[in-house]
Amino acid sequence: TAKCKGCSGNKTNATLAHVTFGDMWYCSGQSNMWLPVQYSFSRNKSVAAIKAGKFRNIRGLFSASATTPTSGEWKTAAQAITDGNETHPTYSLFQVGAACWYFAQQLVERGVKTPIGIADTAIGGQRIEEFQNNATTYAGRIGCPDVVGETEQKTAWNGQLFAKQVMPFVDMTVKGFIWYQGENNMQNVKGNAASNVGYSCKQRELVKGWRSIWSTTPGTTDPLAPFG
Repeated sequence: TAKCKGCSGNKTNATLAHVTFGDMWYCSGQSNMWLPVQYSFSRNKSVAAIKAGKFRNIRGLFSASATTPTSGEWKTAAQAITDGNETHPTYSLFQVGAACWYFAQQLVERGVKTPIGIADTAIGGQRIEEFQNNATTYAGRIGCPDVVGETEQKTAWNGQLFAKQVMPFVDMTVKGFIWYQGENNMQNVKGNAASNVGYSCKQRELVKGWRSIWSTTPGTTDPLAPFG
């Protein structure tokens, strides 16, 4: 409960219920990260483990990541298997990206007891430039001068998903980032980050950009938050 001193009227305090503080992980990318738990071999093993009481400390924005990510509903792992069944895979657990879910599951299996949150905003068939702030994608600003033509970045792929998939989460302090994307950029130069060339350079700039925007407010996200 937060109380306001000096406030007038009925708005002197506000109460939030069922709040958990822990480690939040932001997942994004293209089809590799989008692939839902529904299509994974171990999905029913995860359901059985949850029913047996495991993964109590995992909470997620369980929704189809290709839709507006904030349209999903935050649930515990146990709640995410109460809204469907295994035969007709309608569990909301089955909608979240498999790589994102199994990352959290592995943390718990390796002994992490801290509450873990996950959100997946991946969409299949995307390029890395779409997940970057417009100002960072223009040739000459990104620090990757090999761009296959300035027009490519200024038109086709300039930050189309940054506002929709990234910005809704930047006010949330996160523990780190899980990224799975690349092949849609591979028809061009693969590159070398040390030489400021190609996709390797662009990914370096994505990491820098995300860390910077998430840590704008001191004491929130670590400016060197892990990026996997």
